[in-house]
Amino acid sequence: MVWKIVAVLAVGFLLGADETKKDDKDKDGKKLEGTWIVVSMEHGGKKAPDEAAKGVTLIFAADGKVSVKTPDKEIKGSYKLGAGKKAKEITLEATAEKTLYGIYKIDGDSLTICAVDTSADERPTEFATKDGSEARLVVLKREKK
Repeated sequence: MVWKIVAVLAVGFLLGADETKKDDKDKDGKKLEGTWIVVSMEHGGKKAPDEAAKGVTLIFAADGKVSVKTPDKEIKGSYKLGAGKKAKEITLEATAEKTLYGIYKIDGDSLTICAVDTSADERPTEFATKDGSEARLVVLKREKK
């Protein structure tokens, strides 16, 4: 009898955890909506020149769509958020572009994404890049209206 109670409680706890993760994902989706301006970029342990970030924005829409605008072009794609084991996950896809598998964090009006363009099994585990790694680290600030 005790085991049945423990099993019911465990299942309830696990289902509640899934709901909590879904709620967190939904909340983050709302927080992510809008225009974000790239402040800095890093790849393979090297910071990109400030000019490389100039004029680059990401626009996240409620329907899972994302646009990356640079001074030269606009790339349209989609994004998915997921609850990772240690960090929250983001996947960015665009036609004719490599899919990026990453992690993200939102802190007020600051968004940090660390991603690679390999497989989902090799998603970054920290917000850093190292010499020779394929990881890309991007720090963004919410556009003020």
